[in-house]
Amino acid sequence: MMEFSKEVKNAVIIAVATITLYMLLKPKKNGFSKPMKATKDELSQKQNARTILDAYLNAVDAKESSTALQKLNSIFADEYSMKVFKTKSGSYVARTLDGKDVLVAK
Repeated sequence: MMEFSKEVKNAVIIAVATITLYMLLKPKKNGFSKPMKATKDELSQKQNARTILDAYLNAVDAKESSTALQKLNSIFADEYSMKVFKTKSGSYVARTLDGKDVLVAK
């Protein structure tokens, strides 16, 4: 077996200790990232979804006919590219024409 001098052994011990301490003390990535800011289009879409949900729910509360609600949805589709749907759980959701949920009202 090969013999190392005392200085080489000390250098290796110091290097290993330094690397170990660095690995233990370095900042760990915690999986959180910087909060994303909504774009103006996203904010506008949320506001439009709120508007159509409010209008639709007011029509439901006023006991409008299903034909009237369908007509209201066709207006929403033309003006906002969204429609309101009732979910299986009984809540209402404003959804884009391509199927993306924008806002849910309980």
